[in-house]
Amino acid sequence: MFEGKQYLLTIPVPRNVADEMNRLIYAIAEKSEEDPSKITSKTQIRPEFHVTLGVFHPHAFETNRGLFKKLIKYLHTNKDQYRSLKHMFRGRCIISGIGFHGGSKTNLIECAVVWATVVSNEVHEIRERIHNLLGFAGIDNEHFNFTDPHITLITKKGDLHGIPKPAMLHLNAFLDENHITFDFTTVNFEKEMGRVVCAFGDAGIDGKPSDKFTKFVKKMRKKMSKDPVYNWGNLFRHPTYRAEALKIKELVMSEGIGSLFKNYGKDQALEIKKLIT
Repeated sequence: MFEGKQYLLTIPVPRNVADEMNRLIYAIAEKSEEDPSKITSKTQIRPEFHVTLGVFHPHAFETNRGLFKKLIKYLHTNKDQYRSLKHMFRGRCIISGIGFHGGSKTNLIECAVVWATVVSNEVHEIRERIHNLLGFAGIDNEHFNFTDPHITLITKKGDLHGIPKPAMLHLNAFLDENHITFDFTTVNFEKEMGRVVCAFGDAGIDGKPSDKFTKFVKKMRKKMSKDPVYNWGNLFRHPTYRAEALKIKELVMSEGIGSLFKNYGKDQALEIKKLIT
């Protein structure tokens, strides 16, 4: 296990998926009975999200500071190799689970690190290509470790590498979805804080969400305060309306409560409105 400064091999996620990761962290906080607006005081949440595929051991740079420069120089002097990699590193990722280390599933916010697990059929080939690339560049295998593909969500004191990162909880324990799928066209070598050193593919994909987590939380709170809360239980239990309860619910949720007056008589609409508000 090691932590601290690393160079990473990553797949940056597209913006819509980064937004989903913010939503996932929000749900994790709520499930942990923590206030999402206050978790940044006790945890670190990434400003960008990427799938980590591998990591350069930090000690390699203490003894050989030219290691990474050696790789970059190789790519610059072997244009065909670089060009082929830019077009080859693409595929599909599936996010389907959550894992954690150094804590309990009852409060993931207190864990040392929480991640989303990722499955991709292309990972094996990417690893082979990178393994060969490192060999061609004269970099020893011991300086590089492949990891279980994952997206780091929450940490206490930075990410932990060199530990298994399997799925331990289903994604649908936090979100309505069983999985989140996205296509990728980019693989990066990164330094700390998502700084891209070398991009194979679309350099415009940076893994950043539309908003930082703190701003995302404020928007969520504002949206929730505007969304009306209806008592659907009264409707489903009512002897007159329970047969149509699901239809009425879908109507109100899609078109608003005013739609009752268009689809039912005034007296019925008022009665239904009184039941659910």
